[in-house]
Amino acid sequence: SWANQDLDAARAWAESLPDDETRTQVIGQLAGHWAQQDPTSAMAYAAGLEDTQSQAKAVRSMMHSLISQDPKGALAWVDQDVDASVRSQVMPELLSQWARQSPLEAAEYVAEMGSGDLQNQAAVQVARQWSEYEPSYAIEWASGFNDEDSRQQAYQGILQRWAGEDMESAGAWLLQQPQDSQRDQLVETFVHSIGHQDPEMGVIWASGMSGQEQRHQMVEQYARQWLDQDREKAMAWLEKNPLPPEALHRLLNPGQPVPSEPVNPYEAGAPANAVDSTMIMDLEMMRRYGLLPE
Repeated sequence: SWANQDLDAARAWAESLPDDETRTQVIGQLAGHWAQQDPTSAMAYAAGLEDTQSQAKAVRSMMHSLISQDPKGALAWVDQDVDASVRSQVMPELLSQWARQSPLEAAEYVAEMGSGDLQNQAAVQVARQWSEYEPSYAIEWASGFNDEDSRQQAYQGILQRWAGEDMESAGAWLLQQPQDSQRDQLVETFVHSIGHQDPEMGVIWASGMSGQEQRHQMVEQYARQWLDQDREKAMAWLEKNPLPPEALHRLLNPGQPVPSEPVNPYEAGAPANAVDSTMIMDLEMMRRYGLLPE
């Protein structure tokens, strides 16, 4: 490309463009090519950009080259020479890129960062990348996060990948978490990850959520798919487990309006108490995952 052949001419042309999105894109591409040939000069150029959008685009374009050559040096440069607003955007992304290559080193770097929002954002990104390789280690590392929201975000990101690759291990970990609204969020993430391929398991897991409204919504969503896949088995489960009459009507009469006073088609219902339902699900799942004797 022209940028590879004559960087000075390419830079002069890019800077002559009107100050708009096209100029930002061109500067980003230029910086990316430049970083492959001369990262030190490219970093000096990017640091001198006054427009923060152009600077952010340039740093993102340089990211792969910088991290592959000298991750700690790249992060130190961003920390010292890049605009603060850009730094808060790109630092977590740089660490995420590093975590793809060396998750443990990236995690150690995050642990040494000063506490605050930037560290929290970076930690979540690293944990999610780490989960691609070693989800059990990633989730153990995330359990040490001091910030509750960051810990929860990391758990959700890890579970999203872990459940799809190893449902049993992810499920066994999830069953050991305290039964509260935070676990409900994790169960929702877990169910969305497995439910399309295995709606039966999605329904069973969703039925153990402690929040009634959320539980009913999730069960209805995946029961609909289960009915399409194995109607007889799904109907047998619905007969024994509680759902509001209007939800049952929607499931069993798709496309028909819900009556003002829908009637439960089943005479016998399952435990109406949400806590009882959750306990029953937990016992069933714990046996299935080998956490209780048969």
